[in-house]
Amino acid sequence: MKKMICAILTAGALTCAWSLPTVAQDKDSVKLKRVQMGDQGRHPEIDAALSHLREAKVNLEKARHDFGGHRAKALEHVNEALEECRRALESAGH
Repeated sequence: MKKMICAILTAGALTCAWSLPTVAQDKDSVKLKRVQMGDQGRHPEIDAALSHLREAKVNLEKARHDFGGHRAKALEHVNEALEECRRALESAGH
């Protein structure tokens, strides 16, 4: 019984130890991405929103169904959101 508990605890400890480099790597990659983007003076949140909105627009345009007109309405809202983000960056001096 003690051997089984010891084996389970060892397996858990090894799993945690192996996952730590992955977590550290993810944080480092985010920092590196911000540095590469020239985070200073930029607006990474708006940039990320623009990226997600563009992806949503493509997905909505490729959708096979109109979902009772809701797909077209959602696409309209996405286009409005893209325009608002563009205006936000413009007002920030971009």
